[in-house]
Amino acid sequence: MAKRNVGEKIFEAASRSFHEYGYNATGIQEIVDSAGVPKGSFYAHYKSKEALGLEVLRIDAEATLNSLVMNGNSPALDSLKEHFRLLANDYYRFKYRSGCLVGDFASELASNAKFRTASLAYMNAWAAKIEEALRIAQEAKEIPKQKDPAVLSRFLLAAFFGAALRIRLLKSLVPFEEFIEIAFGDLLINSKQTAAKAK
Repeated sequence: MAKRNVGEKIFEAASRSFHEYGYNATGIQEIVDSAGVPKGSFYAHYKSKEALGLEVLRIDAEATLNSLVMNGNSPALDSLKEHFRLLANDYYRFKYRSGCLVGDFASELASNAKFRTASLAYMNAWAAKIEEALRIAQEAKEIPKQKDPAVLSRFLLAAFFGAALRIRLLKSLVPFEEFIEIAFGDLLINSKQTAAKAK
């Protein structure tokens, strides 16, 4: 396995610290100390902490979007549920301190124009991908046609981030389970279909 270069070490150390302590509580000195590299090498790879933070956010956002996989081998709602479950598991993995940096940074750095713009763009791309999954679910008659997938996608994200906040406060995945129960039960399931199956 090839050795990680200095830039990779800095990136990985920053990502760990941002998840552990947040962006504002993480300094460049802490990052280079964690990476085990001289402070001077930081500026050879990143113009500023902000530039590094935006890069970490970009990679985290891409991983988040890529975790929603629609392969046609399973129902769209099952794929969407698994997507949210993977994200919730990240909060458990990070000991309830953090999870998805898109949500964390949107909350912590909304007053920073660059982070706000980037976070909003990722949120919109994320909502669009969820909307696509919901449209597929509608075509498969998993959810009613009259439900607007664009509105539903934005609501699901808002509900998930609300659950994520409670996950961190309670240090428990119970809020996520409640989110799944409501979102993929009462909210999305076609009531006519459910009634028909019950007969």
